[in-house]
Amino acid sequence: MRRNQVSFIVLQLIILIAAALPSQAQSPNASGISFTVSMPQPWTHLLEVEMRLQIPANLNVPNETDLVMPVWTPGSYLIREFERNVQDFSADANGRALDWTKINKDIWRVKTSGARQWRATYRVYANELSVRTNELNADHAFWNNAALLMYPDGRLNAPSTLRVVPPSGWKVATGLPPVAGQPNTFRAENFDTLYDSPFEVSNFKEIKFEVRGVPHRIVIDGEGNYDPQRMKDDVQKIVEAEVSMFGVIPYHDYTFILHLRANTGGGLEHLNSTALGFRRFNFATEAGWRSFYGLVAHEFFHLWNVKRIRPDALGPFDYTKENYTRNLWVAEGITDYYGSLMVRRAGLTSDRDYLDALARRIQNFQNTPGRLEMSAEDASFNSWIKEYRPDENSVNSQISYYDKGELLGLLLDLEIRQRTKNAKSLDDVMRYLYHEFFEKSRNYSPADFQKACELMAGASLEDFFAQYVRGLK
Repeated sequence: MRRNQVSFIVLQLIILIAAALPSQAQSPNASGISFTVSMPQPWTHLLEVEMRLQIPANLNVPNETDLVMPVWTPGSYLIREFERNVQDFSADANGRALDWTKINKDIWRVKTSGARQWRATYRVYANELSVRTNELNADHAFWNNAALLMYPDGRLNAPSTLRVVPPSGWKVATGLPPVAGQPNTFRAENFDTLYDSPFEVSNFKEIKFEVRGVPHRIVIDGEGNYDPQRMKDDVQKIVEAEVSMFGVIPYHDYTFILHLRANTGGGLEHLNSTALGFRRFNFATEAGWRSFYGLVAHEFFHLWNVKRIRPDALGPFDYTKENYTRNLWVAEGITDYYGSLMVRRAGLTSDRDYLDALARRIQNFQNTPGRLEMSAEDASFNSWIKEYRPDENSVNSQISYYDKGELLGLLLDLEIRQRTKNAKSLDDVMRYLYHEFFEKSRNYSPADFQKACELMAGASLEDFFAQYVRGLK
């Protein structure tokens, strides 16, 4: 070959190799939102947040940007006013302070004055441990991103990264995927995903297992009288039972975050994780273990029912106000029905124990005068002002969509089985909703749910829904 030909080939190879390598400098047209969460003084209960924003060169730079703090978190249907815990807000661009003002309770308006790159910093008081709030102390940090991170108004669909700076010796657990090559840094494709991914940061314990080759882990913060091997085996059985019903695993990995405390409880569902609270010494009896199984089964079932099979108003979300739906009796109540049923299908309780517990719930509902005052749909719709704010008259004037929804799930299951001679069941309804709504990127309405039940029953169920769902029977 001639020298000039060799030189040309070498040049071409250099160009190809350079194109294949990751760019070290960010493209001027790249848009970036990144968060750093640190906790340099855990005893103060203050989580420190730095939010960096970059406007692409191909877009006009706004003169001001509104940063919005969510007022609620999906799965817990009450305005919780997370913005009340924010303090010490400031903003700057290249070291130059930016003016800002609050325009209402949960929006900070920053005058960016044409800056393409700028940042906001603030601190959040975190001293309330529940599955929906934040806690930081000398032992651990736990937070829900909806209760910690602001979003730029109009950019809920924007991707972001989150870097955690933990105290020495603490590990980080979340359902978000990690950013390769960047320790304790994670990515979210949009803010719905970011807000759906809680974090546990501590010297936690881990129990790991696989189902159909997919990794699962139980991240445990706190001490208790549980048997780790039994917990692993039995939680795996619950996962296997629920996966068997739907036939698919719609996630790459799953994390159970379990807080063991003297006085705690409850759970909150997420796309590929859940946060659970359980009393640390309740594993001493079989009844205590059954209670734990029910909690796990309920929250895990939610990864299909509500996180993917979504009622009409639940996603994409408006984080600034109530998101009303009449389908919470399906999202929560039917999940309650399957929570108990899946524990039985997993072989973790007997027929007698299952039926005795069901009989008690039926009796408790029959003893609630409010069942003659409020329908399942109305209980769902009024969740924002009723479910989480009971008073001395609540038993007389309202019901829980959990309680009646569970019993409606049982009745619908029996009705469909009876009409089809056990050829179809409520299982088929849930699988149908998954394939016809989630897989086709649709949310379902009350009418859609009724039609799905009728399709499986092979007959009209109008009388059932009119009397028991919309009515007071």
